[in-house]
Amino acid sequence: MRYQSPVPSDPEYIQALGQAVYSYCYLEWQVIWLVERLTGTFFEVDVHRMTGGKIGRAFKEAVDAAEGNVPDEVLQRLKRGSNLFWNAVELRQDLLHAHPFTADGGEQMLSRKKEGRFDPWTIEKIDSATRCFDELDHELNDLFQNALRR
Repeated sequence: MRYQSPVPSDPEYIQALGQAVYSYCYLEWQVIWLVERLTGTFFEVDVHRMTGGKIGRAFKEAVDAAEGNVPDEVLQRLKRGSNLFWNAVELRQDLLHAHPFTADGGEQMLSRKKEGRFDPWTIEKIDSATRCFDELDHELNDLFQNALRR
């Protein structure tokens, strides 16, 4: 039997949060494998202990080093992917460092204070982040499986 937390929560909200976290993890590992494909040496470090920011820096460095070694179209896709990964890392940080609160309608959800006001993580906003993670993962997987295939 699964553990039932006493913390009040809406199952649909929790499912959306779980999918966002899982999709981000999937994306992060796609980036790790892509950096390994570009460098051939990334697994020499303990990638399991790296933060998203460190992975993002390694990705940018690997993309910069790939200039002249991959076709220009592939390089542009890699650069775009590297930039979008930074956005994904920030989204993930914002979500996982949010705090619980009770919305006006009594719903329990997460929120993050931004520019002096609270910005709630609604299901729609969580789904939008998940879509961002999934779409970038799909793009980077295409690069890994096709454009950078060995």
